[in-house]
Amino acid sequence: MCLNKRTLLAGLAAGLVILVLSFAFEALIQLVFPYKWTELGSIRDLKDPLMTLFWLHPFVMGLVAAMVYDAVGQRFQGNWVEKGRKLGLLVWFIAAVPEAYIIYTSRVYPTGFYASLVVGYFVYYTAAGLVIARLAN
Repeated sequence: MCLNKRTLLAGLAAGLVILVLSFAFEALIQLVFPYKWTELGSIRDLKDPLMTLFWLHPFVMGLVAAMVYDAVGQRFQGNWVEKGRKLGLLVWFIAAVPEAYIIYTSRVYPTGFYASLVVGYFVYYTAAGLVIARLAN
């Protein structure tokens, strides 16, 4: 597993897809289960300079997913769509499911937050997996 040029570009492209989809999906969630994520407990003040790192999260996840694909993608069978879906499911299961479990069992947050976390991350990581599989092949 290495971070070659192709893996880096696939990861950054996947990060951009995650970022764009997260804005779109969050807008839909707000229509069905409105809540203000800035009012949830234990969130840093938006004026805190460290919060700028929050916006790097999609790109970090995109790069991690691309590196995972670089390491295990050859074991996935099928065309790039099948491989991308498998990668997205793998990353979702490893990253989002435990995160949702920990947050659900330790905090009282609105339903929309959990819907955004579980369903949203499934959508984001599946789309990111498709982008990575397409660009990495």
